[in-house]
Amino acid sequence: MSKFSIFAFEEDVKQGFITIQGGHRVGITGEWVFENGEVKYLKNISSLNIRISREVLGFGKKFINYIYNNGSILNTLIISPPKCGKTTLLRDLARIISNGEPPINKGFKVSIIDERSEIAASFHGVPQLDVGLRTDVYDNCLKSKGIILAIRSMAPEVIICDEIGTKDDFESILIAYNSGVSIISTIHGSSEEDFYNKLRMSNLNTNMEKIFKCILVLNNRNGVGTLERVKKI
Repeated sequence: MSKFSIFAFEEDVKQGFITIQGGHRVGITGEWVFENGEVKYLKNISSLNIRISREVLGFGKKFINYIYNNGSILNTLIISPPKCGKTTLLRDLARIISNGEPPINKGFKVSIIDERSEIAASFHGVPQLDVGLRTDVYDNCLKSKGIILAIRSMAPEVIICDEIGTKDDFESILIAYNSGVSIISTIHGSSEEDFYNKLRMSNLNTNMEKIFKCILVLNNRNGVGTLERVKKI
């Protein structure tokens, strides 16, 4: 899986997983070695958990009308537990928005901040999955850094990222909002309250919750990608 060069994945391994060609994620565990309170390396690997990434073209069509309004893309937050299709949805929304597929009448310039290489599944810098004609991908890049880099250098109209949750993530989204860039992101959770709890834990003294004009809550009650709730602000 590491192409016989596990050291090339050293930083990924410290996070407990590696992402391989195709956007598939391999979780790893074993004996963890710490130094000064930080993970130094992993040895004696005992278990692997392989999560297969699947591209589902058209998956985002039933959602696009919620986030597209009067020629603009609404700042959108997708709240979802694991295995409910949030990354698959992000990927297809990027494709639809970038290509300008109906009901969108023109393509938008999109930047994907792909911290875990799962959205576009880039290999040697080339996306292996369809994320649209007008999409730039920041592969293996921290969300908090990539959002700022994209705003400074690529003039995106829409920024897409997965699994926000840290104070740095929220602060960079606030910068994007103040720059006039639309944001579409996901967050782990089962309800809006999980989002608000993460904001409180981040100690952000802003009206962050007012940035997102559309909130989609997913579950797998009736299969992957079941839309449980839509909230427009």
